[in-house]
Amino acid sequence: MLKNIKVLIVDDDEIFRSLMQHGIEHEGYITDTAADGEEALEKVTSFVPDIMLLDVNMPKKTGFEVLKELKQKQENKNVHVILCTGDSATDIDEGFNLGADDCIYKPFDIPVVISRIEKVLKRYNILDLK
Repeated sequence: MLKNIKVLIVDDDEIFRSLMQHGIEHEGYITDTAADGEEALEKVTSFVPDIMLLDVNMPKKTGFEVLKELKQKQENKNVHVILCTGDSATDIDEGFNLGADDCIYKPFDIPVVISRIEKVLKRYNILDLK
């Protein structure tokens, strides 16, 4: 049972967002999307996701900037972040130091995303899949 788990998909690529949203919703999750970091920070206050799939390289605010701002607020302590990047040169350790829970390298497919979401949810006892 997914217990109304919410996933916010943050990426500047519209096709990527759409594909991820469709695939994740197909697995029973509730989703919303944001096209950039500023929109993501706005949506967090109304949508309140359990998991955020956060692209690292975006206009306006990078994923690292979003993550830093997100984790500075106590009300966001239960928003878990999975970073997404297609750039293997990105210093992912910076993201983990800022509070990211996991990282996925693009390209990836929906089963990989679902597996990583479930891994994070299980780690924090948000989801008990048996």
